[in-house]
Amino acid sequence: MKSIVILISFCVFSVGISTTNAQMRYGQYAHQGQTSYIIEATDVKAQPLADSKPITRLTVGKKVKVQGISKTEHTRNGYTANWYKIRFSQYGKFIGGYVWGGALSAVSLPFSSKLGTDIFLYGLTEFNPEKGFMAVAKVVRNGKEIAQIEMPAISFSEDGRYEYCLKGKVIGKRGFSNLNSIFEIASTYAACGYPNVNSLIFWNGHELKFGTQGVRMAEAGYGSIDTEVIFPDQIGGKPNHLMLIETHKEYAQDIVVSRKVIRKELRWNGQELRE
Repeated sequence: MKSIVILISFCVFSVGISTTNAQMRYGQYAHQGQTSYIIEATDVKAQPLADSKPITRLTVGKKVKVQGISKTEHTRNGYTANWYKIRFSQYGKFIGGYVWGGALSAVSLPFSSKLGTDIFLYGLTEFNPEKGFMAVAKVVRNGKEIAQIEMPAISFSEDGRYEYCLKGKVIGKRGFSNLNSIFEIASTYAACGYPNVNSLIFWNGHELKFGTQGVRMAEAGYGSIDTEVIFPDQIGGKPNHLMLIETHKEYAQDIVVSRKVIRKELRWNGQELRE
């Protein structure tokens, strides 16, 4: 099999971006010097061990600086991740310690709202062989979680170790009414035969709603899937409608032998997208 690089940075997804964050790289939450946020309340440990003495407890949305990754791992809800050395400010002084990777956000996107600056957080929550990985998206304001939604997380892992890269974007309203913003999560793996998926999550100011997904995948010499997403503010778009155009191609060596186009139209009613 000849390897190829799959890109999922759809040009139609990249218009009007206000914030971008690329944090998780092939299963590693963050690297030395990166800023992250706590996605679930967690104890900070003196050592990278589950039974180590807790130093303090951090709440959802706490900003931390990652100083390094421990080789020590921990498994919770079937999901295995490393411990991370962090540093943060608390009560007027800087404190250091370790947190389990699953307590860190995989994507963190501060964004503006009528009430100031909120934070959109996305992370992994569990793994089981039947459902695969599950993820959670949250909106946090002033250290308090005000909305959340759970969803499947794309991955090919079978042992509880997440291996995709994740990147997030705030792409604004994109022409929809009764909507505050749309968040995009790109799940990518640069190899042939693996699905690369862009997930859209809608925020109406009160609730997070799962929108839809666009898929791009290619297998050298066999075929490909490519999804185009058209928003209401684009040429060909319709008010409060999201258009999906999914193109399937089959190859014989490097020649296209069949082509199938599937079109889907989804309508936003202020609460959810529906066909």
